[in-house]
Amino acid sequence: MTIAFTSFTDYLGMLPSEQGQLGAAVREEVERQVRARTGADLSAFVFLPDQTDHPDHTDAARVFAQAVEQMYLPKPWVGEEVPLLFIGYHVMNRLTGKRTSQGLLLTDQAVYVQDDSTVLLAQPVAQGHTLPSQAADAIAFVANLLAHYKAWKDWAALADDSEAALSARCRALLVAAVEMVVEFHASGGQPCAHGRWRSW
Repeated sequence: MTIAFTSFTDYLGMLPSEQGQLGAAVREEVERQVRARTGADLSAFVFLPDQTDHPDHTDAARVFAQAVEQMYLPKPWVGEEVPLLFIGYHVMNRLTGKRTSQGLLLTDQAVYVQDDSTVLLAQPVAQGHTLPSQAADAIAFVANLLAHYKAWKDWAALADDSEAALSARCRALLVAAVEMVVEFHASGGQPCAHGRWRSW
């Protein structure tokens, strides 16, 4: 099945029924974590599915959808994953006028990292990283991702803040979200091998 992403609701409707229900539930939990932990100093870079109340961007839902289209759909790590959170921004190609997503995209199975905007015509495929199997490993997992992220200088310039401060805020938010997703799976929505879902 070819999967597109026009909206989160439409996307869930294309997934198997049980998986769609689990996806809606985990999305609610991630959104709760994100809203509780996102301050004004990071809000411009944090996007949720189908978001209509973003404090900085009226096109937030489109920003999220574009991140899914560019970072997840070209090469899914597992396939039929549920996109949950995008932390990042857009880079404008001066030659083509096209916006490309830069940052980190969390799904219910992986984190996709895109930090390369140097190619003029085609953006490289984002790197997928499978979520840890235990919530206790979330801190090390996220720390490793962020330590290898190559575009902090550009991101810090956009945020008008230091790389260290921005990285620390992203780390705290992403750790909380990853922990929540892993705990959600462990407490009832566990995927079997290859990301297939068990019954509740």
